[in-house]
Amino acid sequence: MMVAVLGTGQMGAALSRRLAMAGVPVVVGSRDPARAQALAARIAGAASTPVTGASHVQAINASGVVVLAIPFEDVQCLVLEYGEALAGRIVVDPTTPWGEHIPATSGAAAIANVLPANVPLVAAWKTTFADELSVASSTEMHDVLVCGDDASAKRTVAELVVRTGFRPLDCGGLEHARTLEGMTRLMGPIARNLGLPAGTVPAFYFAAHRLAWSDPGSVQPI
Repeated sequence: MMVAVLGTGQMGAALSRRLAMAGVPVVVGSRDPARAQALAARIAGAASTPVTGASHVQAINASGVVVLAIPFEDVQCLVLEYGEALAGRIVVDPTTPWGEHIPATSGAAAIANVLPANVPLVAAWKTTFADELSVASSTEMHDVLVCGDDASAKRTVAELVVRTGFRPLDCGGLEHARTLEGMTRLMGPIARNLGLPAGTVPAFYFAAHRLAWSDPGSVQPI
């Protein structure tokens, strides 16, 4: 299945490259087709699968899955502009609203409100940073948190996540996108409070441990 990644910024470039290197056919979309074509050419040189660049609407029309890898504040206008073309496709929202753009519900809910009826929206890669997509190797099992109301669409996105070397974790319905967006906004303050060195890439991994609750040393206070 062809995946359209709309956006040539850090996230769009990193996700396009990651998918292409995993053998997923990718079409990069941009308002400036020449910019999309230039990025596609750079990625194609290292990938064994087709990578092309096109306008937003051309990328949407060529694909079955559309990833909105552009700033949140621009997404609603894009969806309203290309709503008819999005019909029959799975739309993926990896965005996180910041500052004055944070809605009362969630960014994903705001996008869902302007999508055409019956177009499934899946929130994925919201807690995954562009640098993580660029540096994580196949031996590093990081998690991509996924939520959405359409089970079939979530399975399709989860399969893409697996192909790129990450572990998809189903977080339930789209209402949980608000939590995922908040988790992402917390990463900066946490990294600063930990005094992590510059260039550190935050990554999520859900680890399960059995605790011996009878042992007072099992849980340490902060």
